[in-house]
Amino acid sequence: MRIKSFRGYRPEKGKAARVASRPYDVLTTAEAREEARGNPCSFLNVVKSEITLPADIDPCSPEVYQAAADNFQALTDNGTFIRDARECLYVYELTGELTDAARPKTGIVAVAAVEDYLTGKIRKHELTRPDKETDRVNHIRATLLNAEPVMFAYKYDRKIEAIVEGVKKARPEYEFTADDGVQHRFWVISDTCIINAIIAAFAKISATYVADGHHRTAAAAAFAVANSSAAENSSVAGNPSAAENPSVAKNPSAAENPSAAENPSVAKNPSAAENPSAAENSSAAENSSVGANPPLPHAGEGRYPAKADSNVNSGGLRQETPAFPHNYFLAVHFPDNQLEILDYNRLVTDLNGRDTDSFLDALTESFFIRKTGKQPVKPGQHHETGMYLEGNWYRLTAKPGRYDDSDAIAALGFSVLSEHILKPMLDIHDLRTDKRIDFVGGARGLKELEKRVNSGEMAVAFAMCPISMQQLMTIADEGRIMPPKVTWFEPKLRSGLIVYSLKD
Repeated sequence: MRIKSFRGYRPEKGKAARVASRPYDVLTTAEAREEARGNPCSFLNVVKSEITLPADIDPCSPEVYQAAADNFQALTDNGTFIRDARECLYVYELTGELTDAARPKTGIVAVAAVEDYLTGKIRKHELTRPDKETDRVNHIRATLLNAEPVMFAYKYDRKIEAIVEGVKKARPEYEFTADDGVQHRFWVISDTCIINAIIAAFAKISATYVADGHHRTAAAAAFAVANSSAAENSSVAGNPSAAENPSVAKNPSAAENPSAAENPSVAKNPSAAENPSAAENSSAAENSSVGANPPLPHAGEGRYPAKADSNVNSGGLRQETPAFPHNYFLAVHFPDNQLEILDYNRLVTDLNGRDTDSFLDALTESFFIRKTGKQPVKPGQHHETGMYLEGNWYRLTAKPGRYDDSDAIAALGFSVLSEHILKPMLDIHDLRTDKRIDFVGGARGLKELEKRVNSGEMAVAFAMCPISMQQLMTIADEGRIMPPKVTWFEPKLRSGLIVYSLKD
């Protein structure tokens, strides 16, 4: 795997705790507005910039993206953010998560190569939602920043662990406990020998896995392909879907039917890495997620002057700088044995014309049903699903023949739910685009499902069994894709501790 050091923008040392915020996609605009109230340093002003504009504004309007750029510019102008004078790597540790709280989770912050994503070395396990991807492309376009890192997993490596543990013996640059009780520690690596050792160790790793941030990853790839002549020979050039799904280079029909990935019976799709000459096509600027907008700005345009602190990272570092920074994107790389996956649950707005009794009756065709009343159901195996409907919980157990344990995807509860409830009963066929379905990460708990159904906003909720890291990597290694919103990863990174500029 190809990773690279970079000159990061990050908070002035005394302001890190005030800057650091929850990620853009784990809270609503209203929650972000409340969380950032009275704190002009909050990075929510950049990643949820609609909170700095009138309440009735469309969060996806051009004014919102421009506000993000302007707000970050203000944070650099007033010294809240500084920029490292030399290219560095960084180490980010979190302790005190929702589960396995006593064990620190430690990742290496670097920029990853877009080419590794396009050729399938950076492996995905989910399809993205077009509206979410377009939102992230537009944010990059306006700000010329990777404002929030993607979370990657790599298979545990003893040598990398030893290097990281050595770095952690030094005093961290930042150390604070957020209001949710999670402790964050952050180290800056400016030593050339350590940087080179880490880069060399990653060069021996055959694959990394997108854990959290499929939309940010796809958006970074779409931006790079549309904005760099280096992508002319890529298998994604001219194929809008390939930036999102590198595998379609070898199976073009998959691009025409993205929802087929939600069908567990779909044939396995090998990685485009096996077919590097897949297509010699026209520019990917035709990508639907960016094509409706003006040409993308080239690296070097815009503001955010380098305001390096002379006391920060004065050690010399000689390393080749790529001509196009947008050919890389910001990522934190964690060993797979430290990451935890929580449940990712579903809510649906209506019962597709059925009343409660007829809905329950129809479920008996594919499930054994046990009513638990007020007792929440948190499934412990993939053949089970918890359902909350009209104030009561039910345990749904799939009947024999309704799942296939020999197939890594068909065996998942998410697939069972889609094949036997969402599609045939609720007429929800594309989880990426259907507005009648919503998703709630396990960090919010089952009470959140109850609240949204009890309020009348949603008609029914489904509590899912989380998948394991091994299941995820097996599916990704096979080049296969799960439905959207299957994994809720812990730890959740705080945004604003490190930012990557696409300008220089």
